[in-house]
Amino acid sequence: PKSRACCKALLAEAFRMSRTVVELVHLLWLLLAFLAPVRSYTPRVAYLDRRAVVERAQAPPSKRKMTLGYGIIGVGQMGREHIKNLQLLREDGMDLRLTAVADSHAESLELTRALLDTLPDMGKPQVYENYEDLINDDSVDVIVICTPNMHHVEVLRAVIPSGKHVLVEKPMCTTPADCLEVHSLVSRSGLYGPQKAVFWVAMEYRYIRPIERLLEIADSGDIGRVRMVSIREHRYPFLIKVGNWNRFSKNTGGTLVEKCCHFFDLMLRIVGSSPVRVYASGAMDVNHQDESYDGAVPDIIDNAFVLVDFQCGARACLDLCMFAEASENQEELVVVGDAGKVEAKVPVDEVTIGMREQGGQRPIETIPPPEDAKKVVKESTPVAERLREAGYHEGSTYWEHVNFYQCISKDEDDASRLADVALQDGLMAVMVGAAAEVCLSVCPSSFALWCFC
Repeated sequence: PKSRACCKALLAEAFRMSRTVVELVHLLWLLLAFLAPVRSYTPRVAYLDRRAVVERAQAPPSKRKMTLGYGIIGVGQMGREHIKNLQLLREDGMDLRLTAVADSHAESLELTRALLDTLPDMGKPQVYENYEDLINDDSVDVIVICTPNMHHVEVLRAVIPSGKHVLVEKPMCTTPADCLEVHSLVSRSGLYGPQKAVFWVAMEYRYIRPIERLLEIADSGDIGRVRMVSIREHRYPFLIKVGNWNRFSKNTGGTLVEKCCHFFDLMLRIVGSSPVRVYASGAMDVNHQDESYDGAVPDIIDNAFVLVDFQCGARACLDLCMFAEASENQEELVVVGDAGKVEAKVPVDEVTIGMREQGGQRPIETIPPPEDAKKVVKESTPVAERLREAGYHEGSTYWEHVNFYQCISKDEDDASRLADVALQDGLMAVMVGAAAEVCLSVCPSSFALWCFC
């Protein structure tokens, strides 16, 4: 009965939210399409061997062209961060060059030209105002998409038929319906997959060093079967972007898609099971209250709690606050298994591993348990300063690019030429975020529920 009531509420909301017949069809398609990708979802387990990865990336390829040409579509703040990190890869011996950039915003292009003047080793890439010209440029082998979120789907529609390698910024698209369209376009093209071109979604939080170490420990099984995941991000408000596009959910997908797809991706990656229920409570309580843009008032929430239940019985929780920059740590992640737990803190770059006595199998005889029974170890996971200076993501954009470069540099007949963060991962992260956003829109004043099953 509860599932039927939930479906009725979701269908009613689909009709209410649909401004056109096309949008209604997309939403109904989404409800029907949830079942297959969710129930079959298993994230790929992969992380960097940092001691060897740069050495492998520097090794000359055997069958591909020697120098990979990169083109960046969208050179706002994130696009320029990618440029800085590509320069670091060149400094570290990787055989690539920036051959083209494209953006329709004159100020962004001017800032990019100024940046390139400080990076003479990057050369003089071709500058386009139309991204289709960049796609058709034969010097571009790899396309990095950094446009505002709402434009991802239209750019991908043009890029996918080219068969060029793709790194698309998160979220892959702003809605599950658009993500499903991209999934269909990629599948029908026959150009991407094992031994073909690489399609990679930029979930760089996987490569933040303490988080990557947390993933390694959780994957090892040392803490036992994962039962709970807790992620807290207490940070500053959204930054100002070109045209203030990120102030409106219609452009971003909503805060729980735009910002939090990172965290839902990490939950899915850690648990390794399909989500079955999403609960959410959130609002816009502090930020952007007095802002107005051409008469439109921002509608992006600035705080939320989200709970995700998984098919395997594990559960995860997100605690988001975007008016809490006065915090020691911006992100804190905790993974608890039946034999221990691991914590990661950013930006103090610290990992704490705690193991239960005898894996939790021995009854606790003393209350509280003695200190010597806790077996807690702290590890430092420092980040090189040159990597920090190249962006806002604790060096993770650099390591993401190293891993991406290493993947596309493999021989075309190498079966291991697979994206760490595949199209399906990008789709699932958006699905969970969109489910949480629907909870808030269907029942904004209470703790609401979306059932995947």
